[in-house]
Parts: sequence; structure tokens; C-alpha cells
Amino acid sequence: MDHSVLISILEDLDKKADALWVENLEGRKREEIEHQDFIRDPGRDEEYSNEKFYKTTQLSDRYLEDWWKTHAPGKAILDYGCGNGENTILAAKMGAGLVVGIDLSPVSLQNAKKYAEEEGVGATCRFLLGDCENTGLPDACIDLIYCSGVLHHMELNSAFPELKRILKPGGIVLAKEPLAYNPLIQLYRKLTPHIRTAWEVEHIFSYDDLKLASNFFEVRDIRRWHFFSIIGAYIPSALRLFDAMDQIFLRLPLFKHLAWQITFQLVKH
Repeated sequence: MDHSVLISILEDLDKKADALWVENLEGRKREEIEHQDFIRDPGRDEEYSNEKFYKTTQLSDRYLEDWWKTHAPGKAILDYGCGNGENTILAAKMGAGLVVGIDLSPVSLQNAKKYAEEEGVGATCRFLLGDCENTGLPDACIDLIYCSGVLHHMELNSAFPELKRILKPGGIVLAKEPLAYNPLIQLYRKLTPHIRTAWEVEHIFSYDDLKLASNFFEVRDIRRWHFFSIIGAYIPSALRLFDAMDQIFLRLPLFKHLAWQITFQLVKH
């Protein structure tokens, strides 16, 4: 599909995302909108308590950036659950022909549009207020899809078929998700309910979810990230050491199940 045709479709979809559309969403999705609007509010004074840990993910961030540098040029890309649009902007800077960011949160999309303009890629990026489990996008219209910490917010029996439907044959979903097996991280999630929705806490990504994905896609290139590096949130000066330790220990059978995050590719044939 030509990018200009897809842009025209996006403009039509955007007109349909009104207040009535929100009212007809499931309760968990309305809760997600409220939560994301709160945490993405640029007027929020305090640092969100979870943010310090995401400053320790430099190793996986570099891997993902290198992947997009290789795969993005000229492609139509969907940033699935785009939030403030950081990855939408990254893909655009890597030479994508068109990047579409879709999200339920109006505040997130306002931020994303603003940041894309400030970063000089506003012409390449389009942002759509919509439901990731029912995007409204045409069949086989997207070359590559990025899911960054999004799938555990979804009902995967709806999300995986939708991702497959809109992806072109041979297209790839690149996903990065928190993993459900580290007991200390799981305890932290239980003790901090205010920084995530109840649905999210109960649906952290598991290997069963990866098995479900294999019913729709070929699953490739599974990698585990961040065990010791999490300590870098408290000792930033030692982050490089912790990253080096992760590269060794997360290859071991026991430790790889304790990783904080996992990345993988889903390929449509």
C-alpha cells in the first residue's frame, strides 16, 4: 500500500475517535486511558517512581536502536501503544518512510505530536487515537511493528490476530516486554499498585504468552535482559559493570529466567 493512501485512511480513522468511542470501550481500557493520561501529564511535578529503573536499560536500548537502524529505512512502521512517541521518533530518524503511532491516551498523543515536531520528524510521523486490539487499519498495510512494553497491557487473544492481520507477509513485530518470573520484581510490582493498572500487574509477559504468539507467527531471536543492571538505578556509576555481568549471567539457565525484560521477533509468513 502506498504511504499516501495509508495516510488518507489514518485521517479518516482519526475523525472517528470521539467521546462516544471512549464510552464504548471496555472498563479495563478506560482505566488504562485514565492511568496513562496521569503518568504522561507533562505538568506532573514528581518523578514517577518507576522511571529510575528504565534509565538502566541502556544495553537493550542499544540493541533495539541498532535493529531499527538496519530495518527501518523506507518502511511503513507501526509503533503499537506509542506512549509519548519516543520510539516513533526514533524510527523516523532511522529513515522510515512513514511511522504510525497508535495509543489510547490523548495526553500521550498530544505529547508525541509535540515531540515529533520538535525533533524535526513531524512530516514522517502520524499519530492515531485508537484501540490497539482493534486498530481499524487495513489488512497487510504495515511492514514492521514495534511493541515496547505494551503486550502485557493487552488481551493477547485479540492483539496477536490483529497484529498479524495488519502486518504484510514477511513483516516483523519487534517486541520488548517485562518478564514475569523474577520473584523480587514480582513482589515490587505487588507493592507498587499505584504505578500500574490491576490488569497490567496480572498479565506480565510469560513464556505461555510466547507460546500463544507461536500460533500466529514464527518466533525468532529471543533475548533476555537486565538482572544486575537494575542495581544501576541506585549505583549509576557501576552500570557498565552490571551490564557486563548481565551479558555473562543471563546466558545461564537459572539466571535467564530471572531477567527483567525479554526481546523477541514475531515474523508473519
